[in-house]
Amino acid sequence: MADPGHPAIPLRLDPATADPETGVGTFATVPQDSLAEVRQCTRAILLTRIGLRIENPELGITDPRFGTSVDADEIADVLDQFEDRAEWDAVADPDTGAIVGVRVTGTA
Repeated sequence: MADPGHPAIPLRLDPATADPETGVGTFATVPQDSLAEVRQCTRAILLTRIGLRIENPELGITDPRFGTSVDADEIADVLDQFEDRAEWDAVADPDTGAIVGVRVTGTA
């Protein structure tokens, strides 16, 4: 049996299976170990604040919303620990040098 994949984030219906009249269908998925799955796992980790997940309080990064920029070393540490499949580059603001994003470029 083929791998059914993992639920796509954000959770949504697969347009190929949704009945336009009833809205009934299956959830969209991404294949295990695909670039799309690694990207969505990386995104979920980097959008999680440290301490938010009770079952895994170390998962995530420091909340950068109140003026503190995210440290590239912190991103590297959390991705090495929780998503070591991701090959990524930090995206910096050209004016300030602050990390403003992460570009997942491949899978290990």
